[in-house]
Amino acid sequence: MKILIVEDEKLKRITLEDDLRDAGYQTAAFACPVSALALLSEESFDVAITDLRMPEMDGLEFMARARELRPEMKIILITAYGTVDSAIKALSLNAYDYLTKPFSTEELFPALNRIRAEKMAESKEQEEPVAVRYGCCQMVGASKAMVEIFHRIDECLASDSTVLLTGETGTGKDIAACVIHHNSKRSKGPFVKVSYASLSKEIIESEMFGHEKGAFTSASREKIGRFEYADKGTIFLDEIDDTTSELQVKLLRVIEEQVFERVGSSTPIKVDVRVIAATKVNLREQTEKGLFRKDLFYRLNVMPMYIPPLRERKEDIPLLLDHFLKKPDGTKSNIRIDPIAMDVLNSYSWPGNVRELKNIIERLKNIKGEGVVTLFDLPEEIRFVSLAAAQKGTSTFYDTINAVEKKLLVEALRASGGNKSRAARELGLKLSTFRDKLAKHNLQNLTI
Repeated sequence: MKILIVEDEKLKRITLEDDLRDAGYQTAAFACPVSALALLSEESFDVAITDLRMPEMDGLEFMARARELRPEMKIILITAYGTVDSAIKALSLNAYDYLTKPFSTEELFPALNRIRAEKMAESKEQEEPVAVRYGCCQMVGASKAMVEIFHRIDECLASDSTVLLTGETGTGKDIAACVIHHNSKRSKGPFVKVSYASLSKEIIESEMFGHEKGAFTSASREKIGRFEYADKGTIFLDEIDDTTSELQVKLLRVIEEQVFERVGSSTPIKVDVRVIAATKVNLREQTEKGLFRKDLFYRLNVMPMYIPPLRERKEDIPLLLDHFLKKPDGTKSNIRIDPIAMDVLNSYSWPGNVRELKNIIERLKNIKGEGVVTLFDLPEEIRFVSLAAAQKGTSTFYDTINAVEKKLLVEALRASGGNKSRAARELGLKLSTFRDKLAKHNLQNLTI
């Protein structure tokens, strides 16, 4: 991405330009906003980072004139004066975000990552291959980790070998299995899912291989098992680590020989089934502990694929949000997430991974219907944990608390349209306490 820097303070300008170039960005830096506008009239940039107080022209005027020249360019405002009212005004004029000096260059990266991901989401060249190639089973992402996953999927599509998907709960292993089946030569055959965690040990063998009438007390009729149903297609064995040692022996045989017998029968049944297995644990470690058969592990691990947790590919969050926010007909949603709420979503660790993000977006769609999602629309456990984590640049515990508190006050005022009584209620504070906190942070005269 190309970034234009407008900063009259020489040391900060040079440092910022060097850091961004080291991070792989193309940059052009100016001390004078007039000179920067002259370049903008001839050359486009993806992002402009501009100071608020500068000679000849302030940041707000620069932003307005830059917007006329390059309406598609994102603008990030920086200021050393703590003028929150100016920052709020900048946001109302469609500034992408703002930062208060002093700040480290690392604090810019979340916003820059969001911009990069949003540009990819808007680009047909980047968006269509995922949607078209993977059809009904969409995998969403443009991060380095996801590009690697797409390469591994291509390898799986070129063969009929067993696949072992590993990764935490909620990362999308079931989606990856769906993608592999529906884009393979077996796509016209059945795709049968089995979750071992949901099956009791008493019925699991019957569920997998079927049984004959009278095989056991409750076997009142013949039953076809999951492997038979999956003939000429794919069987997805989720939570494979939950299988019993007895079933592991039978799984090894059916994977190697494509043959099994129903419970209560000695007649072999031949099938043609591709096996995709998934686990949330390290199966290699399980084999070393004697908790999983080593020969079955090696038979499953022909084509291993690791699905990374969401915290390791946070640059995909804007793309996932765009995907989950779409209406049922696939059109773009009227819901927009404001910058502060977006920062919170980006800084959260997502222990439930993509599944947790999807569930939260469903909740927001039900609550909002349309409009802007603010900080106070997010679940409590996310906004407080994330806001604290986002303040890692502060020097002490109390600095962190104060920074979070100030952000909450400003956001409450924004959400209430400047109505202090309503903002106090949103925060669960008495009006007198709310006013005291505004005074503490020098926000009592803040205009929205």
